[in-house]
Amino acid sequence: MSITLTYPIRETHENLALKKDQTVVAYYRIPNTPITITDDEKKGKHKITVAQMMKKLQKNKFFEISLIPKDYLLEEKMRDFSDALADDSRELGEELLLYTVDRLTDEMEIPYQFDWVVGVTLRKHPRRPRHHSTEYRPHRSDGRSPLPCSRTLPPPTAR
Repeated sequence: MSITLTYPIRETHENLALKKDQTVVAYYRIPNTPITITDDEKKGKHKITVAQMMKKLQKNKFFEISLIPKDYLLEEKMRDFSDALADDSRELGEELLLYTVDRLTDEMEIPYQFDWVVGVTLRKHPRRPRHHSTEYRPHRSDGRSPLPCSRTLPPPTAR
């Protein structure tokens, strides 16, 4: 028995994806929010923000939230950091950086960072008979495009 998997996305533009079933989905990356476990005030504010976002998404019944693991590229980041070491302590600094990479890799195998992504279904195009033009027709009565091409979350902060 074999399973054939198909890739559901036909075309992309910026944060928009046109799926093979004619559904248009906008994807937004949620910026990471570093919070220490002891910062109750910041945790409370973050919970309120997440709750507000979920409440707004609830109106659009078709959304998905995904957690995407990405290799943290720890060795590369440490190598880049080693360029900033002072000359008189470079050897010791590089040794400590390599030790840190080894320890983290031993504990975590491959260190990952995670990105939260929200996908919101904007609209599903009705199926058209084959003899009609496949030209895009705006959904709104005023003729403007319903796709918010310029709406994206701010880029993530440098790590």
